[in-house]
Amino acid sequence: MMHSKPQISFITACRTGNLEAVKVLLSDPDVNPQYCNNEPLEAALINRHFDIVKLLLNDKRVLSDTLNLTRICIKSMCFTLESLEVIE
Repeated sequence: MMHSKPQISFITACRTGNLEAVKVLLSDPDVNPQYCNNEPLEAALINRHFDIVKLLLNDKRVLSDTLNLTRICIKSMCFTLESLEVIE
C-alpha cells in the first residue's frame, strides 16, 4: 500500500501530538482519519494525546463501529473517560 504524503504527515501529527497540524490536515481531502485500520486514532491514543483522540472521534468520517470499539479499548486500557469527554 502506497502512503500519500498528506496521510503520512497526518499520522505523524497524531503520533506526536501536533493538534494544529491534525486540524489542518483533516481539511485535506486526501487524508482519511480511519486510514489503515484507524492508525491515526491508535497513534494518538497510545501516546495519550487525548485532544487529538477527541478531535478524531468527533469527525463525521469516523464510523460508529469505530467509536464503539474505541470506547471498549479506552476502558480496557484504564484511561480516564473524563479526559476525552466525547463518548456519552
